[in-house]
Amino acid sequence: MTCIVNLQIPVKQEAKAKFFADFATLVVATRSRPDCMWLYLTDNEETGQVEAVSMWTSKAAYEEYLNWRMSYGALDGLADVLEGEPVWRYLEVRHAMP
Repeated sequence: MTCIVNLQIPVKQEAKAKFFADFATLVVATRSRPDCMWLYLTDNEETGQVEAVSMWTSKAAYEEYLNWRMSYGALDGLADVLEGEPVWRYLEVRHAMP
């Protein structure tokens, strides 16, 4: 079943510009994955967090992608710019009204 993934990333305020610049290359590769239907990277003004919001053909497809990313250490360099742990929220799509 289609799944929206909301990844909340607590990036230090002073590191946001560098984070967005570095993360942009990851986003291009992520969007090119066949199971990724769309992806947006935002700066949530209410929470101060960076949020990656994406839609995948399934939660399993996203988890496979995430395991692939982690297998070669693509996210290892992020630890020094974070204020805490990222939070993943999975939203199963029940109805779509395009």
